Amino acid sequence: MAVKKRESLEDYVDRLFDLWFDRLPVGTYRITASWTDREKRETNGRLGEVAMDVSSDYRYQQASIQIYAPTVRTMTDERIEEAVVHELLHVALCPMAHGEREDEEEVVVTLMARSFCKAYAPTKRK
Repeated sequence: MAVKKRESLEDYVDRLFDLWFDRLPVGTYRITASWTDREKRETNGRLGEVAMDVSSDYRYQQASIQIYAPTVRTMTDERIEEAVVHELLHVALCPMAHGEREDEEEVVVTLMARSFCKAYAPTKRK
């Protein structure tokens, strides 16, 4: 019997970005993602390590997402999917984001990401 090969973590994350790119209102953006082997810790007294960071510019409909491999490697498939949705929602809300409202945006994006992931059947890793 042949054993089915499991896709790589990078391929899995890419597939999730493709899937959610079509589900969320970010279709007009040009989004690039890049992986790094360095770690990033939360700042401003927040707890935990950062899995992904997004930088976007709504004027030019462009965004880049940095993926921190050491953190992502420790996450469950469901948590990775939630992180992908979370970052794409930051892109969708970019036109409304302004410096002093960063904490409020983070709360809204987190709640929306969890809700979207629950609303759709979990996208299992093959």
